[in-house]
Amino acid sequence: MSKLAAIQPLSDNVINQIAAGEVIERPASIVRELLENSLDAGATKITIELCEGGIEYILLRDDGYGIPRDQLHLALSRHCTSKLTKAEELSSIGTLGFRGEALASISSVAEIAITSRTADQPHGWRIDVRPGARMGQLQAAGHPVGTTVEVRNLFATTPARRRFLKQVRTEFLHVQKFVRRAGFCYPEVVFTLIHGSKKNLSLPAPINAVAIERRRRALFGSDFVDHSIPIEFLMPELTVRGWVGTTEYARQNSDLQFVTINRRVVRDRHVAHAVRMAYDTYIEEGRYPAYALQLEMPEGVVDVNVHPGKVEVRLHDARGIHDMVYAAVKQALGSANRLHKECDSFTTSTHTNFESTHVDLGGRVRTYSRQYATQPFSAAALSAVANNLLAIIENRFALTNDNGSILVIDLHAAITDIVRTRLERGERDSRPLLIPEVLDSEVRDDRIETLNGFGVEFGRIGEDKVVLRAVPIIISEIDPSAFADCLLSKNKTVQVEADGVATAAAVGFRAPTTMVERRRWFSQLVGQFNALGLSGGDYNIPLTSEDLEGLFGTQ
Repeated sequence: MSKLAAIQPLSDNVINQIAAGEVIERPASIVRELLENSLDAGATKITIELCEGGIEYILLRDDGYGIPRDQLHLALSRHCTSKLTKAEELSSIGTLGFRGEALASISSVAEIAITSRTADQPHGWRIDVRPGARMGQLQAAGHPVGTTVEVRNLFATTPARRRFLKQVRTEFLHVQKFVRRAGFCYPEVVFTLIHGSKKNLSLPAPINAVAIERRRRALFGSDFVDHSIPIEFLMPELTVRGWVGTTEYARQNSDLQFVTINRRVVRDRHVAHAVRMAYDTYIEEGRYPAYALQLEMPEGVVDVNVHPGKVEVRLHDARGIHDMVYAAVKQALGSANRLHKECDSFTTSTHTNFESTHVDLGGRVRTYSRQYATQPFSAAALSAVANNLLAIIENRFALTNDNGSILVIDLHAAITDIVRTRLERGERDSRPLLIPEVLDSEVRDDRIETLNGFGVEFGRIGEDKVVLRAVPIIISEIDPSAFADCLLSKNKTVQVEADGVATAAAVGFRAPTTMVERRRWFSQLVGQFNALGLSGGDYNIPLTSEDLEGLFGTQ
């Protein structure tokens, strides 16, 4: 075994190359770092020129503030920046760059030249650096106010890394994709991208409606523009703006998904999941929604110092942001409208009024009431026909067969009775929803706390919006939207919250889709009658053939 090498400090060149390995992956990484510097410098016009996809040559020119002559050397030194002075500032970063390592990292893997001029200088100054070499001397150069950075021969001194680069077209498309996203983040900035001698992307200044429309189509393509819905969601904690594609515009891949947070192009799994959940019931498995969303939030609630390439962030209230993005997208898709009709038509009583059901057949009208039916079955008798389910009608009535007779069961009344009884017995654990349900409501905080004690978990995402995150575990086969709507309906007053939750569970009931599942669910429902000591006869009516003949006037 060879002798253990002595511990010694690394050279600045090795340190820079290690840092470059984290920051500089491909030409698009360089364009990102340079472009972010330009935007932080207040640029309103940015031009990017590439040769061979940026592998051989990158030029970025801006009209920003420029770099003073005496700071050009510092700009190329590690951990030198004008954007951060104290550690406390890391918790509320308002600029795109802040680490002061981008230019030093680039200079360790490529040749770099910077020419810059500030408004108070008569001309510009240029400095050149080669990988592993000392910085060159400053040279006077003619240049307008702003900065030009030239990068040549990426990874020329590290052939192993250069071999990992893709084809020229692939590398160019990565650059083009980032410039498009930057153009979305900064709609007031003019961007021009040139590859070889061809202008591939031009994002004009939004001086009028025509220019704005032209810019949108250049950013996202005409198909997306023609099949997108504008979105604007304003909350104290979060603002969401942009466009979401229609449900019919779902795509085979995720290449048209843009998310920015505080004008920074990022990837965030919480935001992506929220958008996907908002589309979940509208698009097929394997299809992807298209969207371009700008999220604005206070700087102190998002940590951007979590990824070397600054493409990921950490949200302090990720769940709250998730819920608000979900609400914004779902509202834009037109699914925020609630159905109050079903709840308003349902009485909070556990007994349905059957005193008059009118049947009109061929002009003959008969009135049917319980007096024409035989006596209601007991729970035991009902259990005997649990496996003979014929149908569930309108998520309200179940029809079963009992030796030639039909038993009609009011499922709403049955569910209300069962849920109320189990809640009163202390069965109040909750079951989280896969997709949170957001709705408009001015419900008081004290009522939210009370409902949380019954297994219903609500969270507030604004003064007039709440999100339903969980329902009682004893409730199955439920539409969360109808459940929450009924529970918080202004037209319904309850003395005991168990009654309100039980009634909402009945209104929100949705029968399983297949007959096999329906029979299994119904059998489990009936099985609870005897277990809970319920009579079962309060919400079922048997109809013999004679009863049916009486209804049709043939008796």
